[in-house]
Amino acid sequence: MDMKNKKISYMVWILFVSLTTYTSAQRIEIQNSNFVVLDKQILINGANTPWIAWNDFGGNYNSNNWDKAFQDLVDANINCTRVWITCNSDNTGIIINSSGYVSSVTQDFWDDVDSLMQITESKKIYLMVAMTSFDHVIYEQNKNFYYERWRNMYKSESNRLSFINNFVIPFVNRYKDNPYFFALEPANEIEWVFENTEVTQAQVQDLVALTANAVHANSSILVFQGTGAGPKYLSDNFWATDLFGDDVLSSFRTSAHLDFYNVHHYEWMTQYWGTPYDNTPTDYYINTKPCIVGEFPAIGSDGYTTLQCYQNIYSNGWKGAMAWTSNGVDSNGDIDDMKTAAQWLFQYYPQYVCPITNDADFDQIPDDYEQLYSGSTTELDPTVDNDLDNLNNLQEWIAMTNPNDSNSYFRINSISMSNQQITITWNSISNRIYTILGKSNLTNDYITVMDSIQYPVSQYTTMNNNLKFFSIKAYSK
Repeated sequence: MDMKNKKISYMVWILFVSLTTYTSAQRIEIQNSNFVVLDKQILINGANTPWIAWNDFGGNYNSNNWDKAFQDLVDANINCTRVWITCNSDNTGIIINSSGYVSSVTQDFWDDVDSLMQITESKKIYLMVAMTSFDHVIYEQNKNFYYERWRNMYKSESNRLSFINNFVIPFVNRYKDNPYFFALEPANEIEWVFENTEVTQAQVQDLVALTANAVHANSSILVFQGTGAGPKYLSDNFWATDLFGDDVLSSFRTSAHLDFYNVHHYEWMTQYWGTPYDNTPTDYYINTKPCIVGEFPAIGSDGYTTLQCYQNIYSNGWKGAMAWTSNGVDSNGDIDDMKTAAQWLFQYYPQYVCPITNDADFDQIPDDYEQLYSGSTTELDPTVDNDLDNLNNLQEWIAMTNPNDSNSYFRINSISMSNQQITITWNSISNRIYTILGKSNLTNDYITVMDSIQYPVSQYTTMNNNLKFFSIKAYSK
């Protein structure tokens, strides 16, 4: 090719640059053993809404019932709930054969969970998902017909991998961009699997390790494992040894680890290791990570009212309190029993329930930005493109551009080639993460060229001369 033709090809390459922006502003992360949102501490002022109709997803799901249940949480100033995405082996959403191999999930299952995730995001309630429960492996007369299949899943490494590859990873990849999908656990109270069946402790630990690595490799979702035996299996200082510490899980699968601890408490446990209303995570030897009390009776326990339970949990340094249950699935209480306690934290410490306090209308556009460009803290609609520059107002905030000026928009400032190197520049701002994508022609999908670029870096150089078209994505942290 002569130089003239080379020049033309470069010009075409430059003209078809594109860009995209979107946000994950509300995601919960961990810093210094605290949960944070945008670097501000958040306490899990939570509940459990495990199911409405047993095995809802792929089976008995009703979106209106779930919408109402989540609105009840909003009205009680609860910011997080925990849902069992499957309840026992009779769930028809997961395809598992008699040998224990998980091959797929049904479209009905995906449709139902899609709806749940939309409700979660619209109500701005953080979601903790239990993928399964120990109930999957327990024999019950006239129900739980496939319990042996789930026992076989645990017993075989190839079957455990099928659970990860054909259920956990597709689930995570489908929903990982929802910032309110906060955390995932392999199975509710998983220790009862090996305590009550021939499945071994090591097989259970390996499934937890596999799940943790799969979630961490594919997303920013946090991983935990709730324990129905209180702190028994979380440290070496009670009846049993630590089952889920970093060194233990990483001995099964390299680098496997949990992000936080989740302790359940009911009165039968008190005689063995006391209560979280009287003990701190340090007392339980689990103070190396954020710790929450993930289940306790909504009607109160151990002589404490529900309000006292919540107050003592927080004052003892636990990072979350989640009563069982908001929708009254058993005799432990419901939303009316926990409402006063949850509203207490919001009344006196709203900054820990909703730390993004500079967003009066909860539309993810901060008040100061809205005030600057609209004269009001509630006027800018995040979905509207005020200046008709093909970026809506939320995207303009992410780019920190003027939503009322069509000449002010996020763009690639320059793109050049020198010595077979392609250099792209853009305006970089703090608290944003940038990803560069490219493709060789218009019919191909974009591939990630470089991600996790942060301020003050504002340019990137690549040697990949096969790429002709580029896109840059901006995320708010």
